[in-house]
This record gives sequence, structure tokens and C-alpha cells, in this order.
Amino acid sequence: EIRRMLDDHPMRLRITTPRARQLATRLLALDAVQAIELSQSDELLLQVRGTQEFFGPLADVVTQEGIDIERLRVIDASTEAVFDYLMESVKHPR
Repeated sequence: EIRRMLDDHPMRLRITTPRARQLATRLLALDAVQAIELSQSDELLLQVRGTQEFFGPLADVVTQEGIDIERLRVIDASTEAVFDYLMESVKHPR
């Protein structure tokens, strides 16, 4: 049950790349991507659903376009963030 709840939770990522605009354009076409924000000229903030549905296509895009990823970091993967999400889900079930 907990695993199912976590799969429903959108994941937030930060990607640093010198070709942020080009990568954002390609990632917007992916169903798993809910939102993209260009926070700096070389940094994207993403909200995605389904890690398997996102990371495979991300690898395909990066490989096909020859885009260098300097850094990829999950923003809300801390134990505290997961706990907060689970508690919120219990308080307000869907």
C-alpha cells in the first residue's frame, strides 16, 4: 500500500545541463512530465510521475540529442519528504 502511494506522488528533480532549453522542449513531450521550469539558463526543475516512465525516455532523449547532463538530483527524496507525503495522503485520501 505504501509503495502504491509513493508511485502516485510526483517526484521533483533538478537537472543541470548547458542545453537546458533544448532538453526541456524534448521532455515536455513525455507523458510522465507534469511540469518543467527553467530556473537558470542551465538548470531545469521538473515534476514527474512514475520513475520508470520517466528515466528510460530521459536516457533516450539525452542519447539521441547528445545532451550532456552535468547533474541530476531528486529534490524531494528525503525521508522527511516521503513521511510528510504519506501523512498527507492518510489525512486526505483520494
